[in-house]
Amino acid sequence: MPGLNTVRMEFMTSPEVARYLQHSDLAILPVGCIEMHGPHVPLGCDTMHAHAMAVILAEQWECLVLPPVTYTYPGASTPWPGTISPRPSVSQKWLKEICMAAIRNGFERLIVVGTHGPLKFLLSNVIREIHHESGSIVLHLAPGKLMPDDRMEEAFGYGRGEDILVLASARVLGLPEGLVRQGFADSPGRCFPFESLSKLRQTGCNQPWTFSEPWQHQPVRSQVQPEHADKAVELMRRVARERYADVPRLFETYRSEMQAMEEHPPWDIDAVAAMKPDGEQPQSASQTDPDRT
Repeated sequence: MPGLNTVRMEFMTSPEVARYLQHSDLAILPVGCIEMHGPHVPLGCDTMHAHAMAVILAEQWECLVLPPVTYTYPGASTPWPGTISPRPSVSQKWLKEICMAAIRNGFERLIVVGTHGPLKFLLSNVIREIHHESGSIVLHLAPGKLMPDDRMEEAFGYGRGEDILVLASARVLGLPEGLVRQGFADSPGRCFPFESLSKLRQTGCNQPWTFSEPWQHQPVRSQVQPEHADKAVELMRRVARERYADVPRLFETYRSEMQAMEEHPPWDIDAVAAMKPDGEQPQSASQTDPDRT
């Protein structure tokens, strides 16, 4: 396995990064947030597991991991103690600025990694704005399937959760043990605060909401134990090899296909104007627009 200083850019020097950029432009940007995750899981949970997942993927892809973005809009945990909640629009501007700075510095194949729920709508806008304004293509990868529920159930008797993700991430990142607090009674499972909210979402509605109980974000599960961490990391690395190995190649192929299409655009005005039903001859430009003669 590559050493941390070969994938985590914060441990590298400028000359080391320059030598990397001589042969590759691929990099991963982990994105998380600081928010309440129940009474037992630390506030930095999303940042930790985004960073750890990025490191696992970087080991597979032999690329660099940029230091994580820690502060973004958290969503339903906003009023709870410890949650830091920048506005969605500010989060988008900041993420866009960091992505563009990374691209300008040579990381032209940039993959943003994060599974935090609100990132889906935050980054959906960001990556489209970047492409609209610069032509650069940034991917957002939410690699929740690095810890698939079926494999977790088989290995431990419980599914994926941010409790075991934190324990596994601590192993990957070299963080202290015991980050998930023990001693809390098991709670009900994950749910919405109101039945009306659940029914609205079933109709396709989208609305802001707030947790009314801390366990609604991450339930307390006494069966999750610190000694499961190493086996969970092994599972994540195995799944990375099985399911995610082709992402860089597919990304490069997609970029090439997009570039080729934009160099010979099928939306060219003359080409589109020439589209006629069978048997009807297209008029010349001089026939359709006298000003062009």
